[in-house]
Amino acid sequence: MSEPPKVISDLSRAEAARWFADEVQPHELHLRAWLKKQYPKLGDVDDVVQDSFLHLLNARARGSVQSTKGYLFGIARHLALRTFRRSKFVAQTSAEGPATDEVMDESADVAEWASLRSEALLAAEAIKTLPARCREVFVLRAIHGLSYDEIARRCELSPQTVRVQMARGVRKCVDYLRSRGIEKRSSHP
Repeated sequence: MSEPPKVISDLSRAEAARWFADEVQPHELHLRAWLKKQYPKLGDVDDVVQDSFLHLLNARARGSVQSTKGYLFGIARHLALRTFRRSKFVAQTSAEGPATDEVMDESADVAEWASLRSEALLAAEAIKTLPARCREVFVLRAIHGLSYDEIARRCELSPQTVRVQMARGVRKCVDYLRSRGIEKRSSHP
């Protein structure tokens, strides 16, 4: 009885691989060139491309991709901009956790500032709750901005394990924040 799902799963994987080869990979070189031209200071184009592919595959699995090329370039743009916002945050953050007084938007009113400060402290708490390896990977990526390959070498892990640990860390942090009433804001990364 467990064989049919495996067969369906194998067929789904084969179909996804065919779709990826036919619909996505032809855009890879153009995407890399576009990212380098649009964002010349972008450190690791490979990470943005790989993350874009993952987002695209997940979106396709949910059935929310209308235009492969449009979605791919849109998500790559979003990820590149997020990388710049993260690097700006990293420049203002110590290894111990966010220096919340320095991260706040100067144009925010007092209530907004207090809310952002509270959320930053909760984010630091969320990171502290992660299992050791997951926390190490998460901090190296999110706080220090290392690429997946750099983290893999430093921690003596496979790049795939790094990706899994990072995804697990993000999911656990999001769950932690949601359980405390923090939802993603549209105006903040």
